[in-house]
Amino acid sequence: MTQYHSNTPALGRTVKLGLALLLGLTLAACGGPGASTVPRTGTLEEKHAYMVSHIDDLLAQQQDASQPGLSIVIVKDGAVAYSRSKGMADIARNTPISEQTVFELASLTKPITAIAVMQLEQRKLLSLNDTIGKWLPQLPQTWGAITVHQLLSHQTGIPDYMGGISPLAALQLDGLTNDDLFKRFALDSHLNFAPGTSAGYSNSNYVILAEIIARASGRSYAQYVQENIFTPLGMRSSYVTGASALQPGDAALNYARSTTTHGASFVTVGPIGVHSSAADMTLLLRSLGTGQLVSLDTLAVMTSPKSGFPVLGSGEYYGYGWFMQRNSSPLTLFAHRGGADGFRNIMRVNYTKGIYYVILSNGGDATEKTLDAVLQVVQPLYE
Repeated sequence: MTQYHSNTPALGRTVKLGLALLLGLTLAACGGPGASTVPRTGTLEEKHAYMVSHIDDLLAQQQDASQPGLSIVIVKDGAVAYSRSKGMADIARNTPISEQTVFELASLTKPITAIAVMQLEQRKLLSLNDTIGKWLPQLPQTWGAITVHQLLSHQTGIPDYMGGISPLAALQLDGLTNDDLFKRFALDSHLNFAPGTSAGYSNSNYVILAEIIARASGRSYAQYVQENIFTPLGMRSSYVTGASALQPGDAALNYARSTTTHGASFVTVGPIGVHSSAADMTLLLRSLGTGQLVSLDTLAVMTSPKSGFPVLGSGEYYGYGWFMQRNSSPLTLFAHRGGADGFRNIMRVNYTKGIYYVILSNGGDATEKTLDAVLQVVQPLYE
């Protein structure tokens, strides 16, 4: 018999793979500290000058060029309105961060996984109503009726294998593959709630989706994403864990010093596992607006809330691969955060206001502070 557990694992900050509050959405609603000083009126040129000046000041005041840093690309009305990087990708090699520097995306991987699923759905190689039992019969039989739709929107009740993880517990994930995780699932099939009756953010859902992508396409997750997303868009700095041809000098290290996360190497893919640059992720966001990866009708499905339940206790709602506000209309405002130890990232799209942007960082709380301060400049100004 399946057991339903009402308690959701604590969403620890130590390995916060996209589980942080989407401060960007909150700021868009309430303005945030200091928003009253932002020129809400004025010409586009005046707003642009204000933004450039204030973000430059933030970088000057909060970021030391010799320490971990961040890369920022902001696009307004189809043109790059701001692009600057500051800080070190690798202190030992004295490698500065640039727009081409490759960061661990952490949970910014989830929108990419969701895009892959929806491509296969458009090609009629799978259906949103397909079940785990159809594609992955080796998983617990009590999970068999869970659908692709429920996996994409975090309505499964499957516990998060990374939920509330501490630095010590992270070592238990060292080298853990998707197949290894499936073996763990076979030993413990309990659910936090009956599928479809609630929602709860779980990285486990997107590990399962990665394996469904592989079964439906006949390609590994890494091969599929490379051939159907990275290569068509010219994302030359992007790859999936374990499938990199890039040299170590191309990558931003964790806190600009380490190749591991809390001393562990995370190799599961689907919820995490994509590495990319700010330049490449800007290409991805631009392509969404042109229908190059999925149709605009499909993107509309992805960017509307899928249940009346928030996926996080702090109130965030979820579509397919994107966070949004409860009453968001399709193709308007959607975003995702991702974090793993020192890596703290965000990408956000507001098509209604003609703006999207990517910020990737590798300095933990210090660079996330700057990231959030940038949001407090950009969102009241343009959104």
